[in-house]
Amino acid sequence: MQGDSMPDEWCSISEAARRLACSRAAVQQRVARGTLQSRIDNRGNPFVFVPAPMAAEAQTRRAARAAAVLNSAGPDAIADTLAPETADVTLQAHSTDLTARLVQSYQEQVRGLQAVIEAAEQRHKADVDRLHTTYRTQVDLLTGLMQERIDAAEVRAERSESLAIQALTQAADAAESITKSLIEAASKPLWRRLFG
Repeated sequence: MQGDSMPDEWCSISEAARRLACSRAAVQQRVARGTLQSRIDNRGNPFVFVPAPMAAEAQTRRAARAAAVLNSAGPDAIADTLAPETADVTLQAHSTDLTARLVQSYQEQVRGLQAVIEAAEQRHKADVDRLHTTYRTQVDLLTGLMQERIDAAEVRAERSESLAIQALTQAADAAESITKSLIEAASKPLWRRLFG
């Protein structure tokens, strides 16, 4: 993975130390000096921004140091320490082990993200269902209130109409009674009207 170019990335202090080929304390000192940006996530974990050029430069320095150590030891010392067949088998086993651990780690991360996504989808569905139920309840309540007001207005209108008809009927009866009285009074002779 050293040959691959690394993207600019926010990562943990341990990962930043690995990418920058230095210790965690060195990363924390760079953050304190302001040469690296840092932030705290919602859980209170610190993260450091590692620019790709800085990580690539650190990997190049690491490779140069390793080459210098190998060159200073000399080919005979390396050959005496580790036979080529053993070196190939050891490196292959180490590479296989690292690959398996990386694959397992990525699979665990994917499962974790899938669980987070499923939980978020379930919360979203529950929120939508709750909002829909609340909306329907509110609509039903408002419809009921409107119908009650319409019914009350119709009852008041019927009552008002009935009272108006009664008042008109009483007025008509009173007018008819007055008219009869006037007609009767007009049909009597004058002396009777005066003396009763």
